This record gives sequence, structure tokens and C-alpha cells, in this order.
Amino acid sequence: MDFNALGDTYIIIIAPFDLFGEGRYQYTFEMRCKENPEISLEDGAVRIFLNTRSQNPQDVSPELVELLSFIEHTNQTPADGTAQRSGNFSGRYHRSSPVKKSG
Repeated sequence: MDFNALGDTYIIIIAPFDLFGEGRYQYTFEMRCKENPEISLEDGAVRIFLNTRSQNPQDVSPELVELLSFIEHTNQTPADGTAQRSGNFSGRYHRSSPVKKSG
């Protein structure tokens, strides 16, 4: 099968810890040849690992920082200060009320 006929595939893993220990919010991997890293498979498969407890907000968008903070603290206001700037998550998340049992 021709790789060009396949659609792009993104695998996104969100973890509450840093899988690789570099303090990044995001690690992105694409297939490269082990023997010659300049050769890329270019099969459209991308693996993205996100860390909710990073130390480098300057390396990613404020919206990603806000999302990951929101995921980390779903019972709190998203990322101090960022909710006021972007407003992407503020006001959009509402906890569900318990469903009543009938009868």
C-alpha cells in the first residue's frame, strides 16, 4: 500500500507527569530512520505527548497551557490569568448536575 494514499494520523497522549523529564508541555515525534535521522518516513503519523505539569509556557501557545491546566485542575478556574486573556475555557465548562432517578 502506498503511504501517500493514507490519511494523516495523530496520536495524542495527555499525561499528568513528564514522560521524558525535560519539563516540556509538548513532545512531538515523527518517524525517522534510526541509522540516518535525515531520512523521514513521511507516512503522516505524528505522536504528540502532552504534559499537564510543565515548566515552559513560553514554548507553546497560551491556549495549550490553559487547556492542560484545565485538565490538571478541572475543579478549579483554568490557569490563573490565562482565562481572562483568551476566554477559551472560561464559561464553557459546566459541571453536570446529577441525573434524577425516576420513580
